[in-house]
Amino acid sequence: MTAIAKRNSSEVSIQNNFTKEQIEVLKNTIAKEATDEELDLFLFTCKRTGLDPFSRQIYLIKRWDSTLKKHVATTQTSIDGFRAIASRNPDYVGQTTTLFCGKDGKWTELWTESTPPFAAKVGIYRKNFSDPTYAIAKWDSYVQKNKDGTIAKMWLKFPDVMIGKCAEAQALRKAFPLELSGHYSPEEMAQATNEDNENEISNTEIKSITAKNKKPEKTSVVIDVKADQEKIINVPAEIIEAKNTIENPEKYDNKNLNHKEIFKKLILNIQSVKKIERTPENKAKISEAYQFFSSRCIGVPLNQLEDHLLSVEKEFQNAS
Repeated sequence: MTAIAKRNSSEVSIQNNFTKEQIEVLKNTIAKEATDEELDLFLFTCKRTGLDPFSRQIYLIKRWDSTLKKHVATTQTSIDGFRAIASRNPDYVGQTTTLFCGKDGKWTELWTESTPPFAAKVGIYRKNFSDPTYAIAKWDSYVQKNKDGTIAKMWLKFPDVMIGKCAEAQALRKAFPLELSGHYSPEEMAQATNEDNENEISNTEIKSITAKNKKPEKTSVVIDVKADQEKIINVPAEIIEAKNTIENPEKYDNKNLNHKEIFKKLILNIQSVKKIERTPENKAKISEAYQFFSSRCIGVPLNQLEDHLLSVEKEFQNAS
């Protein structure tokens, strides 16, 4: 096998209008861990597109390739980079404001709900086009998740901003394919991390996790009803799983998406809620029940949430 000698930063091509000092900074920051060949290609892309990596218009990102079984470098363009390229084109004459909608499909400029938008939409105006070129990005298609399945911090904190960037990048690429074909924003590619997280788990870890999480469909648990009485009921395995995953006294917040997921699983164990038949006619009734219990759980530590739900059940029965 022929060995390939590693070049130092002074030997990396300078044809891309970068000084040796700038290249050294890039290697230690923006293009960290990139090979010299990957860095050369990145610098060439910067020159070809006219984008400035120091202004964070373009990035070099290392991602896991499940086929090659290693991390490979990819170039990604920030939304500012997309806008810069589009603004240079004389046919670009602006764009619509970003619109958001829920599952009802009603578009609005300002998203005020505590839950993420169902989708975002942006339109690009171009000369000689009778209508804007629209693109729609759905939340479920792009949301980034951590290894444990929870939503990534930025997507949890700024859901409308993140999905809005995906829609805008799509729209600009559709309107200007010659200039932006092959360009993707970090927000669009964030969902690729979801697959990366799965691929990076070793076979040993998979076996360990499988053995640890293996549960029967129904699990019998004992709940104290009175001091001298016990009640044994069958509880779905997902309820036990939800209970076992709560390992900290973090307080329940009905606006926190992860907290709401835990709450939804645990409330399935409430007999009064289970008795409500899941039919379209009972949709409002089910929603009222969820809101009733949720409002009375705010501030309760997550590791006490199940017990608190059971204690609130009598109040719910009286109110019904």
